[in-house]
Amino acid sequence: MRAGYPADGDIDILAHLLNPASSPPVLYVGDGVWKSGAEAGVLALAEHFGLPIVGDTRSISIKHPLHCGRLTSTLNGSDIICIGLRQGGRGKPQDFEALSTAQRIIAIGADKENIKNIPNLDLAILAEEKRTLERLNQLVLSQSRAEYFEPQRSWAREQAASWRAQRQQAAQQVEAVARRISPWLLAESLDQALERRGGGLISVEQYAVPLDLFDADPASGNVYIRAAGGSEGYDIGGTIGVKLAAPEKTVVGLIGDGSMFYADSGLWTAAHHQIPVLYVISNNQAYGVVAWLIQPFRGDESKGGVCRRGFGRY
Repeated sequence: MRAGYPADGDIDILAHLLNPASSPPVLYVGDGVWKSGAEAGVLALAEHFGLPIVGDTRSISIKHPLHCGRLTSTLNGSDIICIGLRQGGRGKPQDFEALSTAQRIIAIGADKENIKNIPNLDLAILAEEKRTLERLNQLVLSQSRAEYFEPQRSWAREQAASWRAQRQQAAQQVEAVARRISPWLLAESLDQALERRGGGLISVEQYAVPLDLFDADPASGNVYIRAAGGSEGYDIGGTIGVKLAAPEKTVVGLIGDGSMFYADSGLWTAAHHQIPVLYVISNNQAYGVVAWLIQPFRGDESKGGVCRRGFGRY
């Protein structure tokens, strides 16, 4: 069962959070935004009031000046409005650290999956994301002048730019290894090359190359797509699916070497059926999820662990 329109009382509560007397809330977006077609509604709200955006990069471009990348604990004390979010985790307390510092948390979603894993929830609005944003925007945009919120918009853009700069600096400070390409350089080069071609769709299954350190570019034609779930090995076939769905677009699969081994036969599928996609396989010489999980047990040794062809030293 999926919900439809939101209750008027819930819309009134959301409108109150946007009151200029309060600090601006953060919009935490998930895949329910693009699945319901609510992207324009989220952007209209964020750009009018100057609201930072975090979360899914398919719903709102990672290169939008208000997109702050991933949710972090730097948002201490802010209200958080979760829209179409399906909060995951690994069964550990730190899964929810960034949410634990929020003043209030409101979740909007058409399905119970958008509600059930969000801790300390103050209000759950079981309604379709697009319809909720439409009703909210009808109420608040007509009753508030955009120029009144220019200081707030400037603050949000500066905040997003500051976080990008911090992540760029941290990524560039990682010690380079001889004859290897740094992850940030790979991400930047791929992004710029696609922009020169008019933009493209990048289907992503890897975590060595960060996506939230790009410079903001409102005119960007690049869209980054991650899987909605947590399965591994989806993106060899997923990239093919993206190309079949959008044949007019340039499509790239940015995939980790470990993920590739789950479904490398899909490379044959793309070649045999002459599906014009580009795969960029990032090789960090480790199966990242294993190295990450074993690090607490082996200390710094795991950081230098090597995994080639499925065999490793841990």
